[in-house]
Amino acid sequence: MFETLFQRTAQTVTALAIASLLVGWGWVCFAHMPFFAAAVVFCIVSPLMLALVQPLLVGGGMAAGLVAGSVAVLIRSIVRRLQRAG
Repeated sequence: MFETLFQRTAQTVTALAIASLLVGWGWVCFAHMPFFAAAVVFCIVSPLMLALVQPLLVGGGMAAGLVAGSVAVLIRSIVRRLQRAG
């Protein structure tokens, strides 16, 4: 249970962070540059930027997954104790 929740949460948070980063970068490029220049800059800089930022995003996703998994285990433990006592 812990591992599944940890993995799903980490993957979801990482995917959302990468998607929001790309959407923001696309808006910066296409809102402030001519179309052709923005397309070239977006295609060249996006892989480089993601290669530099991805370890931080994955670390944040893992931290969020760890917190979510720990909370799930704690809640399950509390519920079991209450069911045994009740």
